[in-house]
Amino acid sequence: MKVFQQFPSENATCPVCGTNKKGKCVLVPIDGTDKDGICEAQPFHFKCFLGVADKFMRYNSEFNVLYRRLGTEKVAKK
Repeated sequence: MKVFQQFPSENATCPVCGTNKKGKCVLVPIDGTDKDGICEAQPFHFKCFLGVADKFMRYNSEFNVLYRRLGTEKVAKK
């Protein structure tokens, strides 16, 4: 996955922290947006992406999907 040096500032927020602060980011492809090898992507701060990669990750063997449900850190703290 390519790491970009600057978080895009136009109308984008990181789904993990909810901000668009400056910093490195990764672009995660959005399901269902593929067309002719091109797709839309959601920016995540690199630190946020790595920070959630170890916690709350799940693998669904039926669909062969690795995922993380956003918002689970709030539930876990209760």
